[in-house]
Amino acid sequence: MPKRTKQENKAIHDRMVHWINDGYPVDQAQAIAFRQFRDGELDIEAIPKLNRKQNAERVEIQQSRREGSDKYYRNTRSAQRRLADLRRRILKRRKKR
Repeated sequence: MPKRTKQENKAIHDRMVHWINDGYPVDQAQAIAFRQFRDGELDIEAIPKLNRKQNAERVEIQQSRREGSDKYYRNTRSAQRRLADLRRRILKRRKKR
């Protein structure tokens, strides 16, 4: 049996959440959602293919987000190091007294 696509998994998950919110137990909601998938009752949206320009823009956005998070992480780490150094200095001063 072929593997399910991401869109199919999302459709099953969304339907399962729907049944859980309607008050069905999790096991029964899963069974209903998978039966609906098997019987072809779920609306599965296809993700449109991107052309080269759109794909390049998407990759560029992902890279800029990664770089931004790396900068944030570096700044956070350096701030944590400065704070740890400050704590060490304070403890040294207290020990000297």
